[in-house]
Amino acid sequence: MDEFDQIESEYLQRYEDRHPPVPQQYPLVPVAAPLPQPAAIPLYDISLAQAPEQPSQENLLTRRVAGLPVWGWGLIGTAAVGAGWYLWKQGKVTENPTEPAPAAPRLPEAPEAWSPSRTRFGESLGSWMARRSIPGRDVTVYTDADDAKRHVKPVSPLVTVKCAASVKMPMEELQKFCAEEGLCATDHGEGVIGFYPAESGNRAREWESYIDALRDEGQTV
Repeated sequence: MDEFDQIESEYLQRYEDRHPPVPQQYPLVPVAAPLPQPAAIPLYDISLAQAPEQPSQENLLTRRVAGLPVWGWGLIGTAAVGAGWYLWKQGKVTENPTEPAPAAPRLPEAPEAWSPSRTRFGESLGSWMARRSIPGRDVTVYTDADDAKRHVKPVSPLVTVKCAASVKMPMEELQKFCAEEGLCATDHGEGVIGFYPAESGNRAREWESYIDALRDEGQTV
């Protein structure tokens, strides 16, 4: 520092000591109240953020039953009902008609073996009279000779008939009927008709053998 500068500095120092500097005044500016500090918000790792699991919004139609939703089962049921209704309208389903098996040819029945029988002949005689409107109540047919001899005379060892006076027996037709059986009819009068073996024929001979067998068993006629 040169001499001039030193003198100036001493002068300024003495001046400041006599005249202190007036502090500079500034206009008062209202100071605003401090704003409240916001609360600190903790920060989390966004990778850890997950939306809360929402409860299932499944309804009745989407609920699964046996692996299928309810609406699927509804479609199946509707299709089944429709098919059943269609079949009902079309009528009952029948199997393919098959031609019936041809009936086996009916063989002619073998004629019943004939044998002499007083009971069988008496029944046939009753049917024959019924076809000719001869009232059975007016005709008595005896198929047992020992029983017949207590009521009528004479008596055939085979079959004897006692007719009421009101009955007119057609003898010609009766003879034709008897001939088929190997017999002949004899009118003894007073409504008594006896049946005897015919004069010839195989059946007539069988009737004769039949009479012998009855007498061997104890018949008295």
